[in-house]
Amino acid sequence: MTRVFKALLLTVVGSVFISAPAQAATRSAASCNVADVQAAINASQDGDTVLVPAGDCTWGSNVTLDKTLSLKGAGSEAGGTRLSYSGADHSYVTVSVGNKTGYTEISGFFFDKPWIQSMTWQGLIQVYGPYGWKNFRFHHNRIRSYDRDWHILIGTGTHALIDHNTFEGQAGALMMKGNEDYDWTTPLNLGNADFLFVEDNTFNFTADGNQYPVNDLQHGGRVVFRNNTVNNGFFQTHDLMRNGYPSGHSYEIYGNTFSTTIQLHKAIEINSGTGVIFNNSITGTWNYGIGLRDYKTAGPKVWNGTVDVKACNGFDPVDQNVPGTNGWRCQYQIGTHGVGASAVTFPLYVWSNTCDGTDGGCSNGYQAAFPDDAVDTSFSSMPTSAHVVSGRDYINNGNTPKPGYTPYAYPHPLQSGSNNGGSSSNAPGAPTNLRITQ
Repeated sequence: MTRVFKALLLTVVGSVFISAPAQAATRSAASCNVADVQAAINASQDGDTVLVPAGDCTWGSNVTLDKTLSLKGAGSEAGGTRLSYSGADHSYVTVSVGNKTGYTEISGFFFDKPWIQSMTWQGLIQVYGPYGWKNFRFHHNRIRSYDRDWHILIGTGTHALIDHNTFEGQAGALMMKGNEDYDWTTPLNLGNADFLFVEDNTFNFTADGNQYPVNDLQHGGRVVFRNNTVNNGFFQTHDLMRNGYPSGHSYEIYGNTFSTTIQLHKAIEINSGTGVIFNNSITGTWNYGIGLRDYKTAGPKVWNGTVDVKACNGFDPVDQNVPGTNGWRCQYQIGTHGVGASAVTFPLYVWSNTCDGTDGGCSNGYQAAFPDDAVDTSFSSMPTSAHVVSGRDYINNGNTPKPGYTPYAYPHPLQSGSNNGGSSSNAPGAPTNLRITQ
């Protein structure tokens, strides 16, 4: 072998090893202090694991997770990693990975924000990632707060998994923001992976007479909410009237337990969009177990600072205004998919839900969806049921499932701890099929 050929061979082989992706590393933060955790993240690469040791630490600022890696505390219970909150209006963790799609997880922490009379509007955990990212998991954590904060802010275009967490206190758990009219106008296929998944969590809210939401689905959005335990809280879709942005779009709500120890308004509050609601258990004293309300039809009128919403009465051009219906299909209303002239009927299906009370829709242990027909007469003269019609826009289907519907695989594949498509490191692979010629 010539000296020149040997040199060339060494150069090519060396370049193969250099270009191969680095092996995932496990790195331990020096302590649970915010600066030490951020330093460990900064020293890591995509695909690594950062371990945060047990201890009680107070965070006056957030860490930024800009790499697709695993951030793991030592557990959310006594003897684990407890992070107390100080300061004002900052997150604990802001996940901001750009266009990366690798596996990322946060687990094993107790995020504990006491009552400090300072609300964190944008979420104690904030998650930003590319549309369709299916490799983010938030699991086996505990979050407690008393300032009516949002525990997690996440875009539902991040098709993530939130599972086996405990949410506590006087707060909202999950602020879910969708992709606005994109969600309303692109094909909707229930039962697939293209949703934000919330499963196997416990929501324990203070029984003080207030309504604490497990979620706020708004700006469009698509979510699967299944097999959760909800105590003194409720599921809701948000609407254009109350926040000025496109209403919550689609939802699959099933296998959950909703209970209350005091009288509350609704266990499941649906104000827009479509989906399926089935196999839920609703116990305690509610005004409505599954309540339907169209704010554009019945009010109350809310000035949201963004859009002056008009009543759906046949005169607002943003509604479909089918002749003879006084405005139907109302913009973003229950039982529709699409916007304006392109909106079509896509009924909400409800079946096999149980109850033990006497709320609207509860009869002989069977919980049906039921319209909340209160009317703000300063805004409208029509109740919700004028436009949201049983048998057309929503279907109480007894114990019969929606035809053709099959739920997505449970448990979610990410519960296995492996990634769900896409590289875990986002790194290019080593070159292959190399050959050396003289």
